[in-house]
Amino acid sequence: MTPEIVILIQSGKGGSGKTTIAAEIGKRLSKYVSVGMIDADIRAPNLLHELGYDENNSEMGVVGQKFIPIKVGDIEVLSASSFFDETVGIEWGSDEMAQFLSMIYDNLLWSNNRVLIIDTEPSDVAALDWATKKFGHRLYSVVVTTTDEKSISNCRRIIDTNKRKNVRQIGIIGNMVGNVCPHCGSELKCAVCGEPIGNSVAVDVGKIKEFANEVNLRCVATVPKSEGNILYGDDIDELVESIVYKIDNWLKTEFAKKITGVAKWMEKKVRENNRL
Repeated sequence: MTPEIVILIQSGKGGSGKTTIAAEIGKRLSKYVSVGMIDADIRAPNLLHELGYDENNSEMGVVGQKFIPIKVGDIEVLSASSFFDETVGIEWGSDEMAQFLSMIYDNLLWSNNRVLIIDTEPSDVAALDWATKKFGHRLYSVVVTTTDEKSISNCRRIIDTNKRKNVRQIGIIGNMVGNVCPHCGSELKCAVCGEPIGNSVAVDVGKIKEFANEVNLRCVATVPKSEGNILYGDDIDELVESIVYKIDNWLKTEFAKKITGVAKWMEKKVRENNRL
């Protein structure tokens, strides 16, 4: 598989909802284009669960010496949970993680997926290093954070590292912004005083947008906290549409490069022939 666009879903801290967001983006994108996903969070590989798949059946098939990805709806998934006993802790460094990703990616019978989404470990650099070398200019990033100061602080480091590695950053998703009713989506307020329970949605969204402005990125979506059902607004749909647009735009750009290359080659041959 040679995907046209590879998207790293990154976060600075565990519990930010990164995997939930990754699954939602994957499910919505799969309505438009073919999607493959890698759960590279080896210490908490929960992507299959978030996609609605029975994790007790996460063993992959094998053909010859190649693995067959797990199919969840229209999405092909490679999960670290297929390789490790969930009762055993894993203590790997960056080199071991990069070798693992390279081994499993290169030995999987992927279909020709146009988009590959990689759910990384919080504050991880191993997957970033591997993906940068493997996919180069096709690599993009989405950073997921809550309003927690530690999460935002760690995301600053991730964003800075992405910039230094020339990773194109789609933007920031603010997750768990305020508290809303799981049924109607209204902001939860105290029945006595009428004040929002916890931070208000407006205050939390303001913090995320302030952070995005600070690091010169776009806040592409904000998702409220909701017990039970997770309510996604139009922001996520707009994000997915922007990714689809980037794919089409990338294809047009690559096609233009090829046409330009052919034109230059023909011009060179004409000049050579004229000199004969």
